[in-house]
Amino acid sequence: MNVADTGSLAMDPELRSALEAMQAGPFAMSFPSTDLVPWIAERRAAAAGLATRRPRDMRGVTSRDVSVDTLDGSPSVTVRVYTPPSVELPGPGVLWMYGGAFIFGGLDENDDLCAAIASSLGGVVVAAHYRKAPEDPYPAALNDCYRALTWTAEHAAELGIDPTRLGVGGASAGANFAVALTLLSRDRGGPALAFQMPLFAALDDRTVTPSSRSILDPQIVNSPHYAEIWKLYLGPLAGGEVPPYAAPARMKDLTRLPPAYVYVGQLDPMRDENIEYATRLMQAGVPVELHVFPGAYHGFARMAPLAAVSQRALGECLDALRRGLAARVVRA
Repeated sequence: MNVADTGSLAMDPELRSALEAMQAGPFAMSFPSTDLVPWIAERRAAAAGLATRRPRDMRGVTSRDVSVDTLDGSPSVTVRVYTPPSVELPGPGVLWMYGGAFIFGGLDENDDLCAAIASSLGGVVVAAHYRKAPEDPYPAALNDCYRALTWTAEHAAELGIDPTRLGVGGASAGANFAVALTLLSRDRGGPALAFQMPLFAALDDRTVTPSSRSILDPQIVNSPHYAEIWKLYLGPLAGGEVPPYAAPARMKDLTRLPPAYVYVGQLDPMRDENIEYATRLMQAGVPVELHVFPGAYHGFARMAPLAAVSQRALGECLDALRRGLAARVVRA
């Protein structure tokens, strides 16, 4: 199927135009069936190049990088702290995890988004850098993100964060980590979280839902891509006993988790597992907002930020964070 054929999938016209433009550039979507290592290196280089050329709107928000020592002897974790101008602190705070299919991504690529969150929220955003598969499969990245969370909670006062108004959020692989952090914090007695915002999250390694098998367009993140990505992230665990902190769809108990805002695109192979996660949260008594954007593929808001549907998605996210972090949380 090529871009011209995607009308049968009811793709949003603006998103289709952005996809057509992207196919002419260095980051055109493709996924080899064999020998992934050279492809991963090539994609990482292309992504880094795009990140350095992308214009940033920091909205007056300042940022600084901090090297955080780990507790288990693994390499230190880098976090980037975004502080908005002229606001009264302490205020709400968000730990943000960028996406990248567990194998790509970096802090620079989300500068503008984290600045937008900090500016809109009137609070501090901490973005976590993490190790990547396949060199460092699960649980390396999740351990990095959990350390970033505990560091943020430990240093809340000096960061200007009200620890009772701390939330987590992320996109795609980063959304997997956001959900996993809510589970780890609950089960380990870690930082109390007031809100979670997993966006188009990778949650289920079993790829058994209709959307995880039926999105086949090779020029967007599709079902074959998704299955291979899980293998890279899970490493030796793939196909075996996978912990629910690696694939949160496997977690049976979703009680005592923070309220959530979840969105996903209709043309995303992760669509159904996001809908199921939101539904199961509701069944567990957790307040949830869920939005499925018609005609939208995986990562649409990042790939086509000026499209009307992308602007609508961003506005919803910012509004959800403001509302979700307005109240304080007290651990039961």
